[in-house]
Amino acid sequence: MSRRTLPAKGAPRFELCVGWDAPMNTYFFQLFDNEADEEAGEDYCYKWSGYEFDMHQDPQEVLDLARPFAANYDEKAMHKTLLADRKNRVMS
Repeated sequence: MSRRTLPAKGAPRFELCVGWDAPMNTYFFQLFDNEADEEAGEDYCYKWSGYEFDMHQDPQEVLDLARPFAANYDEKAMHKTLLADRKNRVMS
């Protein structure tokens, strides 16, 4: 499994991650709200996709989901990194 952190709009409140989950055979996207009050019923994991088997087979799918929440980063480079993570089953 790989987990890559992207710069998030609204950081440090929000944390944005994408990656490859080999056991689930899917790429994933997660947006965390570090100010969520879980005791009040607010979810720390604000948005999440890639939680089902085979859900996202192309890294561009999760990068498209992340785009509205991401600050400036090199999307093409991250696309290549995610492809390599899947191929090499990187653990990070």
